[in-house]
Amino acid sequence: MPQPGALATVDVPTPVAEPGEIRVRVACVGICGSDVEIFQGRREPKIRYSQPVLGHEVSGVVDQVGDHVAGIRVGDRVSCVEGWGALAEYVVTTPTNALIFDDRLDLADGCLLEVLPGTAMAAWCTGIERNSDVLVVGQGLSGLIITQLVAIGGCRRLVTVEPRAENCALSAEFGAHDVRQSDIGAVTRALRTDYPSGFDVAVIATRVNVIDDVVPLMRSRSRIVAYGGLDNHAQVDIMALHRRSISVLKEGEAINGVRQARSLWRETLQLAYDGVLNLRRLRSHDFPLDRADEALMLRSGPPERGIHVVIHTDGAGGETRP
Repeated sequence: MPQPGALATVDVPTPVAEPGEIRVRVACVGICGSDVEIFQGRREPKIRYSQPVLGHEVSGVVDQVGDHVAGIRVGDRVSCVEGWGALAEYVVTTPTNALIFDDRLDLADGCLLEVLPGTAMAAWCTGIERNSDVLVVGQGLSGLIITQLVAIGGCRRLVTVEPRAENCALSAEFGAHDVRQSDIGAVTRALRTDYPSGFDVAVIATRVNVIDDVVPLMRSRSRIVAYGGLDNHAQVDIMALHRRSISVLKEGEAINGVRQARSLWRETLQLAYDGVLNLRRLRSHDFPLDRADEALMLRSGPPERGIHVVIHTDGAGGETRP
């Protein structure tokens, strides 16, 4: 990405799996909100081969295994965590960052597996219990997965807020009890009227910071999970949080290391295998790699369109899914 809003093809040496590493031939890359922010120039890019690069929700097939690697074999399907620079033919990573899955999931759906540990942390590791009243603000890709996982985990009432009609329909399909098609600032007064006792946990899954809008909706000693919505310029009214004893936390705070993160991933993967967690319903668009700029423009908006937009490095894709 030589500059915000532009992509260019760059030739670099084909990477080789060194000892302790694996090489993945990339099949599909999902466009994440972080890719959009970099593409728009609102976030510092990752650098590979001295180039600003995009793409980290990646799936592919292992085609080279370095020395001293056990378990992972050539031909395994994997999704990668921290696979930045995946708009390419190959990425090299370590077994720690490789998530193996089988052909019960398409490779195009498999690139979404990278998102599952973080969304599961937000849904299952932030204090939500069966008697909790939960608010999820933002029903983009991650917000919709969080809504599914909260509904699967169980709570008393699950309320979602999202301005896009299509995403609201999916939110209801995925288990939300009350879906408000609106920006959170426009619906705060109505939610205070309808839920006067407030919410126990709110998950913010938006690009912009809306913590101050959510605070009046929370109970004393409740939690706001900042899955999204915080950047270098975000400002929060600390005294408003203090007066009501509201905690703000990141979803990963309750996770201790690789073992717990991978345990959550395996649990959510099994739900996808079982058909309980529906990843296919989230895929809205497919593009070939030579139309990656179109895919990024689609996700960048305005108006923001698409949910799970997938780039196929093998030349497949290009059609909008029904």
